[in-house]
Amino acid sequence: MYGGDQMRKRTCVWLVGLLFVLSDLALPAHSPEHGSSPPLGLPERHWGGREAPSRELLPQSSTSRRSRSRTRRVSQRRRARQRARRQAALQRRLARLEASVRRASAAAIRRDDLRGEDPEVREAVLAALRGHAGTAVVMDPYSGRVYSIVNQEWALRKGFKPCSTIKLVVGLAGLKEGLIDARTPLPLGGGSIAMNLIEALAYSNNQYFEMIGERLGRATLLQYAREWGLGQPTGINLPRES
Repeated sequence: MYGGDQMRKRTCVWLVGLLFVLSDLALPAHSPEHGSSPPLGLPERHWGGREAPSRELLPQSSTSRRSRSRTRRVSQRRRARQRARRQAALQRRLARLEASVRRASAAAIRRDDLRGEDPEVREAVLAALRGHAGTAVVMDPYSGRVYSIVNQEWALRKGFKPCSTIKLVVGLAGLKEGLIDARTPLPLGGGSIAMNLIEALAYSNNQYFEMIGERLGRATLLQYAREWGLGQPTGINLPRES
């Protein structure tokens, strides 16, 4: 009887030990490499005797990366096509506008009064304007004689901004007021360069004449502009001068 009890106890101990061994051998089968969760009762960081990897450190699937890359490329191509369409539409509008202005200029030139025109000078001006919309006045700078006015409607009967021609008025007014002389350079561009009046006229430098105009003031500049005939009829012997 005693021997039988001892045998049963030993058998139970062996069975318990065998269960522990089998359980320990079975733990790796539940590793994250097989996509399963850790066994119940074991901390996640001690999964089968190994530290479980953090989810945020798991590599992204190549399929997901390819999908996002493909989406970005499609979006970039779509935006590029939209920009190209907008640019093409703008170019078409500009081309229509330029063609319309050229037609209007050509029609106005055909209506010019040719009396008193120097034919050779006029032909040279027409060649220079060919393919462009505009007007031209050719004068003798010493006598004031007018050799040719091409597109007389625009030259005499339309109002336009003086643009860079106003720089002559600004420069002369600056000389008259004693603000500048022809050869003394003024610092421009924060002192990085300097120009005198002659150089500023040669390069049509906006900043130079803006600075002189600000020093003159609006009232003084308008006074000189009127004195030298800007905004007033020239008195030329052609009808309907504005």
